[in-house]
Amino acid sequence: MKGEAAPKGQPRALVEGFENSQFAAVVGCCCCSSTFSLFMLLFAYCKSIPINSQVTVDVVHELLGGQFRLLASDMPHQQQPSIVEAAINQLDGDPWEGVAAAADSTLTWGSADAAKVVALMYNVTKVNGVWENVPEKLRGVFWMRGNGVPEEVAVLQYGLWSETSLMYLVPSSPFSWSWPKGKPAKAPYGGNLYTPDSTYFSAMKLTEGQTGEGVRPPPTFSYGWSSPSLTNALLQVHPGDNLLDELINLNALTDGIGPSWGTGEFRLIEDTPDGIQWNRDIRWGIGGCQCLDFGGYDLVKIIDGNGATVQPNYDEFIDYMGDVPLILWTGHKSSSSGADNISSPAGKL
Repeated sequence: MKGEAAPKGQPRALVEGFENSQFAAVVGCCCCSSTFSLFMLLFAYCKSIPINSQVTVDVVHELLGGQFRLLASDMPHQQQPSIVEAAINQLDGDPWEGVAAAADSTLTWGSADAAKVVALMYNVTKVNGVWENVPEKLRGVFWMRGNGVPEEVAVLQYGLWSETSLMYLVPSSPFSWSWPKGKPAKAPYGGNLYTPDSTYFSAMKLTEGQTGEGVRPPPTFSYGWSSPSLTNALLQVHPGDNLLDELINLNALTDGIGPSWGTGEFRLIEDTPDGIQWNRDIRWGIGGCQCLDFGGYDLVKIIDGNGATVQPNYDEFIDYMGDVPLILWTGHKSSSSGADNISSPAGKL
């Protein structure tokens, strides 16, 4: 209508304003459409990028005799049964009282105060024939400080190291991980996930395959280091019986509820030159594109490779736990049901 007289009773400015708003709406719609199309292209591209296992054939031949499998029971050396039994005898039983799902567990569990548990974790996972081959930085006991998931302490020193490939493989094993039996006063994010049921779910994700028949075994962790200085590693999670598979996706983490294209990238990045503190970097995204930084925490050494406390980290951890006990997976109820223990009555030493 530009150049023409405005309809009777309608000022030209009003008419032109209406025309301009129509034009803006059309442009906005086109922009939204273009943005959506670009997003869908990016989504399809990222989704198409495969995430492959970093465990190579060379590593498997060097460490595992050609088998893409590593469970605690596959380790070349196991802890003496007497040491494991002595540790179990220092724990209280049935830490999952009130958790209905725990009735189906085929595992054995125990709990004790934080100081006792971290000492037992160190002693039981320090296995002759294994421990001395583990890089010094990875020996000892670590506190997962700031982890919003109800998990508190981890041990990395029961694993297999390839200096040639700069690859470290760690199977899930008894006495290697601990969970809170309650909620510490300063639990991350207000301790929203620190309920008995959530804690049990977290524990079961680290002990996969232990609540019945026909489910996968516990996971195995691979750390692929970028240099011999061991300052930055890509951390992947695999089914213990298939190291070619990679489990850091929403489908695996939520028992089939989430999409498999929702993926994560985990890294272990050294914060101090002595391996005392690490950044457990966690990023989420789509397929091979992970850019959302969420869920990371500090991995802080509280007991060193010689079994001595690391200060002030140790005291800070004990203060954080307060009177809340820690829970341990200690073994399997029946050796005939696929037990994956850290000791062997057969004396695989």
